[in-house]
Amino acid sequence: MATLPQVVSPDQWLESRLSLLTKEKELAKLQSEIRAKRKTLPCVEVTKPYTFTSPTSKASLSDLFDGKNQLVVYHFMFGPQSDAGCPHCSFLADDLKNVDPHLSKGRNTKLVFVSRAPIDKIQAYQKRLGWDFTWYSVFEDDTFNKDYGVAFEEGANEITYNYERTDASEMPKDLPGISVFVKGGDGKVYHTYSGYGEFGHGSETLLDCTPLGRGDGESESWVRRNDEYDA
Repeated sequence: MATLPQVVSPDQWLESRLSLLTKEKELAKLQSEIRAKRKTLPCVEVTKPYTFTSPTSKASLSDLFDGKNQLVVYHFMFGPQSDAGCPHCSFLADDLKNVDPHLSKGRNTKLVFVSRAPIDKIQAYQKRLGWDFTWYSVFEDDTFNKDYGVAFEEGANEITYNYERTDASEMPKDLPGISVFVKGGDGKVYHTYSGYGEFGHGSETLLDCTPLGRGDGESESWVRRNDEYDA
């Protein structure tokens, strides 16, 4: 049985709750400021060619957009030698398996997953857990994951993860993160954001990392039930 928190009177509980509410409001304000700064980050043109493998074909980074203006890549921690993906990445994926209508139709954003595991292992793991979202392998050429800071060379003494140099001796060779890209009117692909470590779950957390965002300052009238978006 879980240990109960301190038992207090209703008045004492309310006093504690209001004190916490003050901190929650401070956090909400800070989060809003961070979202605004993410939306205005500059971008970098992606000129290097990358190849991704799906169950049926090869794809370029541009292909991954699937006709959308924004692309969110979740770097799912699933290495070539593993037979199963990271439990924490899998927990997040469970929460994201039904967000496609909200992202793609509501905010013109494509979400894909990318891992270094071979595509046959990815397919088997998806089947095991009942997922059908878009997931690519970079097993044949993992330059993409290495360039975006989520895969590392064997034998390295130090690695850079989350923009910091760290001792590689006890770090796995695959780590989680997300990278965000936009496609300009010129058809070129631009990198706008990468973040690493643990992320909150849900479509709004992903949108918070994109230039288009979730619609802060707008009415957010784009939000629909998942069967009510235009085709």
